[in-house]
Amino acid sequence: MVRESMLAYVDELSDDRVLANDVVTMLEIDGLIVYTGDYDWRVQLTDKGCKAAQMGLARYLKRQKLMEKLKEYKLFVGIASATVSFVSMLITLALTIYNAVKL
Repeated sequence: MVRESMLAYVDELSDDRVLANDVVTMLEIDGLIVYTGDYDWRVQLTDKGCKAAQMGLARYLKRQKLMEKLKEYKLFVGIASATVSFVSMLITLALTIYNAVKL
């Protein structure tokens, strides 16, 4: 679709040209659309945009938030695991030294 045609269509849906430009800009910033061609810029959905269109945008955004939370939890679990391993190593070292001194 030609970029101007898409802007006109979005403008018809919203009756607000500023809102139409904001929506199109948001789609571009989020990586859902890309402009191709040298003449009369054409709008094309990216792979991410195709997935969002198939799932529905609301469901797609909900999934994205869930994925971000999972990344945060993964980081937290990694830090906790490293801390437990470090404490376990210190306890093992202390017990080894204690047993060596005891003998």
